[in-house]
Amino acid sequence: MAACSAQGNEDDPAGTGTGRSPVPGWNEIKGGNGMGKLISICIPTYNREAFVGDLLDSILTSEGFSEEDTEVVISDNASTDSTQAVVERYLQQYPWIRYHRAPKNVGADNNFLQVLSLATGDYCWVIGDDDWILPGGYLEVLQALKEAIQVRPEGISGMTFDFSWYTRDRKLYMQPETTGRMVFLEGCTRILSYKCMGYRFGFISANLFNRERAVEIVRYNAIFRHAYALLHIQVYLTKQYQDWVWLDVPAVSWRMDNDSFLTHGFHKRFLIDMRAYDEIYADVLGRSSRLYRHLIASQHLPCCIRGYVLRSKNHSLAEQFKIGLSVLREYWHYPAFWFRVFPAWLLPGFAVPVLRRLIRRGRPARKTRREA
Repeated sequence: MAACSAQGNEDDPAGTGTGRSPVPGWNEIKGGNGMGKLISICIPTYNREAFVGDLLDSILTSEGFSEEDTEVVISDNASTDSTQAVVERYLQQYPWIRYHRAPKNVGADNNFLQVLSLATGDYCWVIGDDDWILPGGYLEVLQALKEAIQVRPEGISGMTFDFSWYTRDRKLYMQPETTGRMVFLEGCTRILSYKCMGYRFGFISANLFNRERAVEIVRYNAIFRHAYALLHIQVYLTKQYQDWVWLDVPAVSWRMDNDSFLTHGFHKRFLIDMRAYDEIYADVLGRSSRLYRHLIASQHLPCCIRGYVLRSKNHSLAEQFKIGLSVLREYWHYPAFWFRVFPAWLLPGFAVPVLRRLIRRGRPARKTRREA
């Protein structure tokens, strides 16, 4: 699951370094200030002239959207296309949008941290620049957040919600079966284990988190640079604060087959995800911990790794072999590898589309919290 599909440059998509996480002092910020807002919708972007307008339209036309509750902050990672021109057209009509353009590309993770440093709201909702908010999604999230704060006046660490899958040209591919319920979760193990939350954290658009707590995490911990800085922060949040909220409503889209990290090939893209989840779990939880092993066996292998193995069927036999060998070297000692990943590796390519159609068949209509 891509953290965000177009933030870095071709030579260094994730950024470099694994030390503490200061962000370069980029000072030029266009637009108004967002002081006193409940939510900062944060958009880290790079070369998305064709998509960032869709996202902005979905935000600005959302039911219940108000600049009194929410600021919009855009961090442009030195785009070389017309992304800046697209955004500036919106600034003419909505001057309160905050737009910041970096003087040079510093990689995806630094751009994620940059937009976090620019935000002023109580909670940050970082949305991938090629995704969009679904109709009713903003209001569902806003109402749920306000209700959660009423229950816990000290605030919550974060909230995760569901999403619908769309093709690159915005055709609905699959939508989840949802109940509309809001669930309060306590304890790191409970949070990360619930509905594959440890894996869901990797899709940035389907999460919001407490900005002040996140800033403290970044200030005092080393955040790895492999395109998943926000996943790292959220796992730290669950360990340190032991609380989270699950909102069983699809609030955002995930645009499939639109991953610019594929520039250097499918196998190298796979290695980013394989290593990122593994190393983040190990860093925060401890490689010898029971929770680390549980997340690898119950989420990383069957969700992330098996998904890549199945998608590799669309690539050359050489790519399939390299991916299989990489997984075998790392996870041969996990029974979950042999029972949940290895059979997918043996599956003939023609069978994969059949399985996907079976999975998609009979998906019920989504429910909102107001309908549930």
